Amino acid sequence: NDNKTLDIVLSGKDSVSVEEATIVTEELHAYNTFDENDKVKEVAYSDYQVSGDTITAKIPAGSVVMIRVK
Repeated sequence: NDNKTLDIVLSGKDSVSVEEATIVTEELHAYNTFDENDKVKEVAYSDYQVSGDTITAKIPAGSVVMIRVK
């Protein structure tokens, strides 16, 4: 398992909430072509926790993760 844990602290906030989280790909060298156009795509991502002003996320190796905070 090559997941890494990332703590995101939003200073000045008493609490935060996640509006949306997506993961684009888990394969480092993945790319889309005309013949295979769904190797890199957005899917729901939920391997995170929110506690007060901190978001703790487990990020898969080679992935791109977007977490939108409100």
